[in-house]
Amino acid sequence: MEAQPEVDTAFDFVETRLITSAFDLLISNNSSLAHLTGTLGHRFLLLLSDFYQWRWGPDGESTAWSPSARLVRQRPIGDWTELIQRLMAEQGARIPSPSRS
Repeated sequence: MEAQPEVDTAFDFVETRLITSAFDLLISNNSSLAHLTGTLGHRFLLLLSDFYQWRWGPDGESTAWSPSARLVRQRPIGDWTELIQRLMAEQGARIPSPSRS
């Protein structure tokens, strides 16, 4: 997928809100983007690392802050690959193997 110039130049929440409004589902590990998306009532998956943040709690997939959110936590801690593979499997997609040179 080619980068969009509109995304590269968006620096404030007004522009970010307009861009995220076009999505059916936002997937992010950015907490501020998650808060903005949730405030607007849009669906999002928040990918959580091993860094504990009080606002999301220590476990579970939901948060009182946003009913449109699903929290996706690393299992095991520190393993982004497993988390992404799990999400891809849930969506019926496949992750291509990296090409070796």
